[in-house]
Amino acid sequence: MKFCDRLNLYIETLGCSAKTLSAASGISDAAISRYRSGEREPGRDSEQLLRLAQGICAIAAESDYSPGFSEDEVLCALRASLHTEKSDFDSAVQNLKNLLTAFGISYAELSRAMNFDASYLSRVCSGQRKPANTEEFITQVCRYVTRRCLKNDQKEALCALVGTPAEQPAKPEQYTALLMEWLCAAKQRDAKSVSKFLAHLDTFDLNEYIEAIHFGEIKMPSLPFQLPASRNYY
Repeated sequence: MKFCDRLNLYIETLGCSAKTLSAASGISDAAISRYRSGEREPGRDSEQLLRLAQGICAIAAESDYSPGFSEDEVLCALRASLHTEKSDFDSAVQNLKNLLTAFGISYAELSRAMNFDASYLSRVCSGQRKPANTEEFITQVCRYVTRRCLKNDQKEALCALVGTPAEQPAKPEQYTALLMEWLCAAKQRDAKSVSKFLAHLDTFDLNEYIEAIHFGEIKMPSLPFQLPASRNYY
């Protein structure tokens, strides 16, 4: 049974309205409406889900529906009805935080690039909120990270993070596809990839980088400098 169907069943069984549940749980009427329509689901361990269970139990106690309406039973039933995609998104959120940390991307920077509110993005990364369209959200994140890495000459670091040879991707779309695959992968792969990324940073040689950009061939002015004579204007 879907979460929206389970919630609607509780409401029908108790004979209450969405407004009554909103008052008992402390969750807004708009959020209750989105939960009932299936447009949105609360987090598996979120405060909203706990409040929802407590509100249902409070209404049941007032209506003498005590059997089968304990807080633990209702909470477990609501959690069991959450979409399985939620667990996949939880893994993606953990990978997203590792990704932002690895490349030094702040929530403020990412929110500006995606036209999101920084506080909303922070709640998404903490698991308190879930985007209405998770696929579009992940796509936007990966596109921005790809543009940023290619602009700052971080191709090798990006390839090391996703666990692919640096010479394989040739187009930005390929980098984005690989990053999306890594972001939605399991946590086990994430830990392995981050270890490779950190090992790649340890092997970075600044001298080799200086030679690669021909820093030594840059012409510097000889000493002493010849400064122009000063002039006074009246």
